[in-house]
Amino acid sequence: MAKPAYSLIYAILIAVGLLALVLFNRMLASDEAAPAAQASLQRNQATARETREEGADSAGKTASAERAEPAADKADTPASASSAARAEGATATAGKDEEAR
Repeated sequence: MAKPAYSLIYAILIAVGLLALVLFNRMLASDEAAPAAQASLQRNQATARETREEGADSAGKTASAERAEPAADKADTPASASSAARAEGATATAGKDEEAR
């Protein structure tokens, strides 16, 4: 006697879930939701662009510091290797931040 009641409850829950899914899909596709999504996308793109620019600036500073070193210091490979590693680390950090967002 209780089994038909459970199946009715399950049918109602499934119908409500499908209705919620359809309404949510319509809300996402509506013109009212589009500007908010576009604004969010633009903010994300601006943040990613700023991160890339900061990484490029830090790499540029490292490169200019290497050019400023005298030629005698250029012969010292560990120093130039460590500065190159710092430049690569800054670029990798910028990429990781972008992926995290």
